[in-house]
Amino acid sequence: MLLKFAVLAVAGYVAWSTVRRWFGLLRGTNGAPPPATSRRAPSSPSPSSPSPAASRGPVIEETRQCPVCGAYVPVGTGKCGRSDCP
Repeated sequence: MLLKFAVLAVAGYVAWSTVRRWFGLLRGTNGAPPPATSRRAPSSPSPSSPSPAASRGPVIEETRQCPVCGAYVPVGTGKCGRSDCP
């Protein structure tokens, strides 16, 4: 009798997994369970209209170390944001 319940439980699990997988494939998620977090991935721009920043590449600035606080700031800005910064 216990063997019948075990076989029934295994068969039910297999059936449930199969149905969940098929509905996932039909939904377009490849049967993967939904992510646990509610964070969204950043949307990517459409490939037909690339942004000007993407075509230029990354912007690299020269930095220097602030003698007061030790933070690295871009050379063009001058101050690091502190009142006693030279």
